[in-house]
Amino acid sequence: MCANSYSFFPNISSIPASFIAKASSWDAFSALHGCRRGMKSQGLASLKKYFQLFGYINTSSDEFDEFLESTLKNYQLNFNLNQTGELDTPTLKQIFLPCYGNADIVNDTSTMHSGKSSNTYNIIYAFALEKQLSDLVRGIFMKAFERWSELWSGGRQRYNCGTTIGTTTPLEGPSKSPLELEVKGTIKALSDPTQLPNKEWEWVTVNYVNYFTLSGGGVFDGMGEQAWKTNDCHVNTKCAKLPINLSFNFINNSIIQDITTKDSKNFHSNCISSNNVTFLRYKVSAPHDSPNTDGLHIARNIGITILDAVIQTGDDCISMGDQMTDVMIKNVKCGPGHGISIGSMGKNIEEKDVSRITIQNCTFDNTANGVRIKTWPSAPATLTISDLNFLDLTMINASNPVIIDQQYCPWNLCSLDKPSSIQISKVKIHNVKGTSSTQDVVIFSCSTSKPCQDVQIGDIDLKFTGDPALGGATTKCQNVKYTFTGGAQNPPLCQRSSAPKPLPMQIVEHLQRKTIHTSRTTPTSPNARAGRRGRVDHLRVRAGETTLRFGERHLHEGVRAVVGGDVLTFVETTTFNCADLRIGFFSCDHGDE
Repeated sequence: MCANSYSFFPNISSIPASFIAKASSWDAFSALHGCRRGMKSQGLASLKKYFQLFGYINTSSDEFDEFLESTLKNYQLNFNLNQTGELDTPTLKQIFLPCYGNADIVNDTSTMHSGKSSNTYNIIYAFALEKQLSDLVRGIFMKAFERWSELWSGGRQRYNCGTTIGTTTPLEGPSKSPLELEVKGTIKALSDPTQLPNKEWEWVTVNYVNYFTLSGGGVFDGMGEQAWKTNDCHVNTKCAKLPINLSFNFINNSIIQDITTKDSKNFHSNCISSNNVTFLRYKVSAPHDSPNTDGLHIARNIGITILDAVIQTGDDCISMGDQMTDVMIKNVKCGPGHGISIGSMGKNIEEKDVSRITIQNCTFDNTANGVRIKTWPSAPATLTISDLNFLDLTMINASNPVIIDQQYCPWNLCSLDKPSSIQISKVKIHNVKGTSSTQDVVIFSCSTSKPCQDVQIGDIDLKFTGDPALGGATTKCQNVKYTFTGGAQNPPLCQRSSAPKPLPMQIVEHLQRKTIHTSRTTPTSPNARAGRRGRVDHLRVRAGETTLRFGERHLHEGVRAVVGGDVLTFVETTTFNCADLRIGFFSCDHGDE
């Protein structure tokens, strides 16, 4: 011991591999506080071995000789410390900071900017799938961040992650300075979700951090294919929860840029309870039939900007929850996917208002919806949704390009007894052009108790790409007060013939031949039976609605099948798998949350 002992708390991530088995070496380092040239103390040999790992020295005695003094001065120079040549407090603190595993000196040449502190720390980690990871190893990344958060008072840190397979732990603040997480290569999750240690249903998580940057062009691969096969969360409220690829909670003044999330088991990303966060050149890649894989879900935020994103997924490209203010979504390419949605809203009484949302210059390519607002009927919440701008949008064979749906009830998991209590107002829809795979290109299905107020619409040019025998594009309007603001209006707004339209003969013939399997979760009539099988032998078409019957008994309730813009209403059971009925432009609309 050179002087009075000094307490330090080294982070495990700074311990070289050869020291991990005997972390007590760090206790010995703490005891060296105050050592200088000419002293001799047990533990100096271990310290010299540590410096040897980083290219500073080749001797390993317990003497504080001129070589160790020279080493310390070089080390202090590299980290912008006073060149005392002694083991003073700043020097020991620097030693105990997370180190980055590369030599500071190679062949007598410094790899650092002499006289300037290093502003880059690299943490490189790789977890093999077949290995059972100890808590110690799993915690390295988190501990390094914690140590950085405690000690660093300025500057920007950078963590470079190479190609990785395995698990992660949350980056938890609060932090004192900016953090840049630079990801290069691909980080892969375990394909089996039950192996993930995080029970919060999040794979990579960043919480309570200010001035955070995630960048580098890397890919977060959720390996979701195995999980999708067993995902029944859309009909089973007690289903096993699946992890989100990237979760950002309580972060402020931050940016996520040039990052790709791929094949998430659940949502690709979420951003909750945060302020002033930008997603720039954010990419999502997942198959069109991957369930519940929203590209980005945001809620309870102020000031979210999403720019130049490309989102291809099996659910909403972007979904917005409650308590959102000042959101700009611009230059986003969406598709495949279910469009950009506000909602669903109303199920929870605690939900709060949504306002000042702009969706501009976005493209929807073969999506199930374009821009959509959805609220539940018979729901307790009474929030307002206002100051919405849907501007300069391009539709490429998109279904339901513009839709306000206040009777949103997927899978018949709600009651239609009462209308939605959510007020929608101050909606501007301008310059929406392109093609639609559904005949109804603009749908205002507003609440009877809270009609949509102050809806301004103009310069609409949308063409129906389905069967010409059905006629051109149409619109639907219920309980809406709107103003036409000029420009093109194709099709005419809220003008629709009441004459019924026949189904195309090939669909009629197909349905009459088709054997349909039904399954029931909740009986809706005394005669309802699960697992019925039979042939469609009766089709009836009437104004505004087409009803498919199974003999003289209705098949399904609350599930809608879209045929050329008309709605087939099924009754009796609450679930329906209509994948086999997808022929031509016939498609089923299950609804989604």
